[in-house]
Amino acid sequence: MKSSKTVLTVDDDSSIRLLIRSALRSLKAVKVIEAEDGLAGLEAFKEHHPDLVILDVMMPRMDGIDTLKHLRAAPDSADTPVIMLTGVKDQSKLMPLLENKSTEYLPKPFIIEILRQKVHGLLFPGNGNGN
Repeated sequence: MKSSKTVLTVDDDSSIRLLIRSALRSLKAVKVIEAEDGLAGLEAFKEHHPDLVILDVMMPRMDGIDTLKHLRAAPDSADTPVIMLTGVKDQSKLMPLLENKSTEYLPKPFIIEILRQKVHGLLFPGNGNGN
């Protein structure tokens, strides 16, 4: 098992990517890489093989739903934990995607500490609070 972990943040809003990178900075042994849309996210996944993906739902070129479907269809990413971020209020569209035990959901705007705790719990299960 790798001692350091990689998180891929896929969001078209650079300020959200910066916020996530800053929020995860306090987690020891976590490296954050970024992509601005689903297509770039899939390429970054192939290159870096991250341990966790934080994925926005609404993006240009390829949205988070299609990106997640691609990730789940590929053997090397089928079980990678994914946290879906969205401001979409109709959660029924997300429910089929959340049936995979490796997929979680966090509404936007999100609370930084909750994101940090969720990421830590997925990357380091059973290992304290991440500080």
